[in-house]
Amino acid sequence: MEKLEYAEAMKQLGFTEPEARVYLALLEEPEGFLVEEVGAKVGISPEDARSALLGLSEKGFISLDVNRVRAVSPREAFAKLQRKLEEELERRMEAIRKTISSLTKELEPKYVEKRLSIRPEDILEPLESLRDMEVRTVQIISNAQHSVFILAETFGWYDKVREELFRALDRGVEVRVLLMVKNEDSERRAKELLELGAQVRHCRGVLYPVRGTLGDESELVFLIWASPGKERPVYFRPHYTTNQGLIRVFLDAFSTRWELSEGF
Repeated sequence: MEKLEYAEAMKQLGFTEPEARVYLALLEEPEGFLVEEVGAKVGISPEDARSALLGLSEKGFISLDVNRVRAVSPREAFAKLQRKLEEELERRMEAIRKTISSLTKELEPKYVEKRLSIRPEDILEPLESLRDMEVRTVQIISNAQHSVFILAETFGWYDKVREELFRALDRGVEVRVLLMVKNEDSERRAKELLELGAQVRHCRGVLYPVRGTLGDESELVFLIWASPGKERPVYFRPHYTTNQGLIRVFLDAFSTRWELSEGF
């Protein structure tokens, strides 16, 4: 490469032309230049010289000893620049990935809706949190006139729906609760529900990675665990649905495990 080609290559890496010219000139001078003579030595204005020295210093391409500026080794300087550019590119790529994910999430449902005349929310309504799931569960129990089927683990959220379950039982609603873990807490909750007229069973076998509440076989709120059995299980986002296909799948799973379960 000629000196002009070096300068063009450096400009592609983000250097200004004065920065490239100053650095290339310093490479030719082992003793460097006095700061005040840089402009004259390189053939640029004092203002461009000051700007170039500032930029090169920030990039790590020059060192300053009292009033004398010298070039840093190209191997060292470009290696440092490469690491910095790679970090910036990774941050940029992460921002791009997030933007693409957000756009896909927002636009794909519109694409599907326009072509299939189906809105995803007509099949599944995503809920923001477990708190929202609990609120929707209370609503489902409150709306129920015939049946409420609950698939839980220890039923740790029992106290949050307790009063609504009592009211449902008073209305004559059939309440079935299928628990996954038989321990002191679940037995206490089961005993109270049994005394009030609910049906409660303990599900034997491997823990089932689905939790949910079905009301009148017409409203369902549920979540799926991605890693059941761990100390802190990871769950997928809760959802609400009135779609009969999804409700039938949940009901069939509930009924099958109910038949294989045992009483408390």
